[in-house]
Amino acid sequence: MEIYFNDLSIHNQFHSLEDFENALEVLLEMVVVAKHNDRTVYFNSKLMYEAKPTRKTNMHQALSKISKDKNKIAFILLSRGPFWDEEQRHSSDEYFVCRDKVVTDSGIGEAAFQTVQGIESSLVSITPSDWNYPSVKVSWIRTEVPDEQDTIKVCLDNWVDPDEFKNKLQKLAPPIRSWAGLSRESIYRFTNLTFSDSCFEPLYRLPFAQCSANQILKLLQILNEYAGCIDSKGKRTWEGHRIYNKYFTGDQTALFSDSSDTEKKRFREKLMFPHPGKAGNKLFCPWHGKVRHLTLRIHFKRIKKTDKDIYIAYVGEKLTKQ
Repeated sequence: MEIYFNDLSIHNQFHSLEDFENALEVLLEMVVVAKHNDRTVYFNSKLMYEAKPTRKTNMHQALSKISKDKNKIAFILLSRGPFWDEEQRHSSDEYFVCRDKVVTDSGIGEAAFQTVQGIESSLVSITPSDWNYPSVKVSWIRTEVPDEQDTIKVCLDNWVDPDEFKNKLQKLAPPIRSWAGLSRESIYRFTNLTFSDSCFEPLYRLPFAQCSANQILKLLQILNEYAGCIDSKGKRTWEGHRIYNKYFTGDQTALFSDSSDTEKKRFREKLMFPHPGKAGNKLFCPWHGKVRHLTLRIHFKRIKKTDKDIYIAYVGEKLTKQ
């Protein structure tokens, strides 16, 4: 389960810095509870800095005036994250609404988007605030098709009490703790993808890294979604075009890209993988997804223009190291 801080729960509501400090202590306790249960609370770097706990102080000013212990912990969160907006999944062009308020580009919007994509997500909010209730109902209003409108409704758990939050996390299935577990979860979850029998084996010689496992799941989720947005004629749907433009284009920002011409020539043999349907044959798979930590790559290929499935050929260390 992904957990997002509800940045909208800081909205000038504290009458004094002392009140804010007491509320911050509860929030930091929930962050610790998540960590002790192998979970992470993700923050929005921009909104956290812009938020104003009181009418006269923004977050940075408020943190500089509270006790040193809480100050240090809070500044670490604000400076190091983790921040979900660095790899934001939902588009700023989307229209997410909650309680008659547009929540696009907020933690609520990101949690709602992830939930729709099949990744269970919830919120933690600071208290007291206007968000002191156990669930948050979000509407994703989609208007991409001319003259048509589709609304997807999502209900998110919203945690404000550390003890209740702890009880919830302890009842969840444990997070993935090994590369073998990542392999099993991926094959079970992403049914639009075809996986090579050995595609995850290159990971087994590496030390397991939770952050890399999470990123691999996110990349596979995108590919799984993309594979489901190709019609019977092999053409992308409108949603397929949106996914392609968001994640496959942009020299510096794309999560997926083709290998360069130089890499294709120099490393051609390394980029050849067993064909899933033709024993003894190989496929050239230069397209890849990128995982920064450990410098990992996911190599894949669409086998046929009329085939929805995307073939995952390799998950492991970068093969085209110069």
